[in-house]
Amino acid sequence: LVVPQVRLPDTVRDAVNISNKLYGDGRSRLFSDLISLSAKELPALKFRLVTSSALDQDFQSMLATGSANLEVVNPGSLSDEEILVNINRGLLQLQGHNNITQSGVLPLAFMCGTPVLARDMPGFSQFIEHKQTGYLVPPEAPLENWLEGIRYIKENHQRMSESCRQSYEKWFAPNNLDKYYGWIYN
Repeated sequence: LVVPQVRLPDTVRDAVNISNKLYGDGRSRLFSDLISLSAKELPALKFRLVTSSALDQDFQSMLATGSANLEVVNPGSLSDEEILVNINRGLLQLQGHNNITQSGVLPLAFMCGTPVLARDMPGFSQFIEHKQTGYLVPPEAPLENWLEGIRYIKENHQRMSESCRQSYEKWFAPNNLDKYYGWIYN
């Protein structure tokens, strides 16, 4: 992904985003379970799935039943710009990985000032500052802990958004790449 140096203009932050391929590591199950639980606990909360993957049965059935709180952006292939615009529209970015994977989503979320909700695992916890740039949930936590994270981010979004952008500038901005990651290509 190409990460621009400038912050995108602010937009309405209207949904919990997941922007990834849907793998079998529990991310899609967590996301669909959160949608179902939030319909009872936080009925006004919206969710956005941004993926180029084929939708699994959980998402297909949600769409078939007309889940009003789920928007799906699934064009078959996604450009960098489409991913970036949708991350920028998110209230938060959900990273529900059970295993750490290499992803450009975290730096993009921080660049857009979008807090990240993730499991408290190395790879996430080295960049996400709990209750500052995101919310870290214990690896085996029940769904209620994830909803608590959503509530916290929603209530503290402005402050956290500013911290995310500062974190992006510290860790991922092009002018700091040599400082932190020069060893990779030198």
